[in-house]
Amino acid sequence: MNPSYSFKTPGWKHITLTVTSTRGCDSTFARDVMISGMPTADFVINAPQPYCVKDALVFEDKSTVKIGKITSWEWKVFDQAGNPVAISTPTNMSTITFNPPVTTVDVNYTVRLIVKSGNTCTDLIDKVFTVKPSPDANLAPFAPVCFDLASLTLTGGTPASGTGLGSGEYSGLGVKNGVFYPQKAGPGLHTITYTFTAANFCTDTAQQQIKVNQSPVIDCMDFEVKKGQSVKLDIKLLSNESASYKYKWLPADGLDNPNILTPTVLAATKDKTYTLYVENEEGCISTCNVNVSVLPDLGIPNVITPNGDGKNDTWEIPGIEKYPDVEVYVFNRYGDKIFSSKAYVEQWDGKRDGKRVPAATYYFVIKPNKDQLKP
Repeated sequence: MNPSYSFKTPGWKHITLTVTSTRGCDSTFARDVMISGMPTADFVINAPQPYCVKDALVFEDKSTVKIGKITSWEWKVFDQAGNPVAISTPTNMSTITFNPPVTTVDVNYTVRLIVKSGNTCTDLIDKVFTVKPSPDANLAPFAPVCFDLASLTLTGGTPASGTGLGSGEYSGLGVKNGVFYPQKAGPGLHTITYTFTAANFCTDTAQQQIKVNQSPVIDCMDFEVKKGQSVKLDIKLLSNESASYKYKWLPADGLDNPNILTPTVLAATKDKTYTLYVENEEGCISTCNVNVSVLPDLGIPNVITPNGDGKNDTWEIPGIEKYPDVEVYVFNRYGDKIFSSKAYVEQWDGKRDGKRVPAATYYFVIKPNKDQLKP
């Protein structure tokens, strides 16, 4: 009989073999033996394809052994001519990183893994992979922009899209479809990334920062003034004002000083719209349209003849439309209220409860409800 024995665990084993002849004579032989399983070498490349020059390719051991464990690793990389290629990380680890040499053409490499279990059991495996050249992306610096800028079309990334070399894309906070929106990004420094994808699907990125400067924030409002009087345009800033701010009002006519924040309109005679320009030290300009409405003197007629001849049939008060909160009251000589109106949308037609009032003298009270007319 040819004796055999299978070990289920690795390590040093003391083995004894006794041989007995057919006549009963025997002989014994003993030896210490290191038992190791036979490994099966394997590995994977942990990197998305295509493999590109600027990629860090991670080689990860996936070798197996039925008994024991892998005790050593040896990695080697060869170019397509069979020449060894330098590996920047230690080659005796279960996982290594390979940074392909710069190339302008596709290059085939062979990676070899030799694994050992115990002292003498070894296996190796070769795998061939292709590394493609990576593009070189660049991005020119950006000039600062102002917060109130509606949008900025991003440029300066090279190689540019549409050149036949591939396509470029901008990304970052406040970026959409190659356009930067300062108001979405907000004031401060923001990183813009330009990613260029070559025709072989290898990519490269470049980054620059863009600064968004805060624009002046104006609390814009309108003003009313009685005809012939003056009014201070008491505009306020919601941003932090500094001595470097510059102010300009257009048109300048009718203002005591068009180069300050709060000028005065002198002796206003007609409605006018002014535009305020505020510029900070970063050169950011904000604008505000200020409407100045002139309240006319009310020319109140003292006669109404509601006889249907089309003349003075209603009590028309010229200019009263400038007083949207006006209250109008009409009384008879006994103090009875016979008419009232808010905003005076419908003019009095000489009637009380739908019936004509007799010809007589009547009295009125008009409340303009305008702060400008308060004593």
